[in-house]
Amino acid sequence: ANTCHPAIVKACHYFGMELTKVPVTESTGFALTAAAVRPYLTGDVICVYASAPTFPHGVVDCVEDLARLVRGRGIGLHVDNCLGGILLSYLDRQGLTKPHQLWDFRVPGVTSISVDVHKYGNASKGVSVVVFADQELRRLTYVPVTDGCEGLYVTSTLQGSRGGAVIAQAWATMLHLGDTGYMEHAKAIHNLHERYQEVVARIPGLRVLCPCHACIVPIVSDIYNIYAIASLLEDCGWNLFTGQYPPVLSICIGELHGEILDAFEADLRAAVAVLDKDPGYKPTGAAAVYGSTATTPAVLLEQVVRRYVDLKLSVKAATP
Repeated sequence: ANTCHPAIVKACHYFGMELTKVPVTESTGFALTAAAVRPYLTGDVICVYASAPTFPHGVVDCVEDLARLVRGRGIGLHVDNCLGGILLSYLDRQGLTKPHQLWDFRVPGVTSISVDVHKYGNASKGVSVVVFADQELRRLTYVPVTDGCEGLYVTSTLQGSRGGAVIAQAWATMLHLGDTGYMEHAKAIHNLHERYQEVVARIPGLRVLCPCHACIVPIVSDIYNIYAIASLLEDCGWNLFTGQYPPVLSICIGELHGEILDAFEADLRAAVAVLDKDPGYKPTGAAAVYGSTATTPAVLLEQVVRRYVDLKLSVKAATP
């Protein structure tokens, strides 16, 4: 879907594969459905990618329906559980989320799942995992080298060797929190997720885009320029995600969001008040970039983004 993480675009570029992004719509709650995917299942399709949940909207795709669609066709079904890793599992176990389809290996046809332990697993970055439905699939990721001067060499990932320290730290963190700790953590995050949606509902002119299942609260407006609101919040020191198709301002909920909820509501109300007084307010900063993408050719946007990376990687000359 066009809600996929950009990493899948990068992977397809590296492997010379063609990626088809299926648009999601409000009619399906911005979830990827089997009906939307079916017309694209040509003979050369090797994998369907789904999210649990999506990064822009916090929505779990219709994985059970997608699995039924691809099962028996020799097509893999990967579920990106990176954002919701660990959290979504514990939310589901307690019945805390809005209704959605199963998304994990309980669904026959799911062939692989990726999980970020450094997000809601509370570990350090660098310990993301991909798990496979069976050993034979995992075995296909190995590339043994036996004919080099260095002797026998094999690793299980593109990354090659990984730091053992962060892996040990992640394991210790998970043992420390344990089943009970992650249960309580999921309850706390869910409570904040609900409270932030209530904040949005209390402010006239703003609404939550769709029924969001976990992690993300997507905010839209039928009255105000959402990028202008993002710009005004940025001026107040907030660093929030903005997306497009449709224009959206998203909050990724963390355990400390309870401490700043009142301040966020006050600043969000203030931003709306500014636009009431000045409907022609022009966004500035990062939010302004998204405001201009709808009228900027894709080729030019790609050049701008590449130039941005060049600038970030440039080394400044030493001051005399």
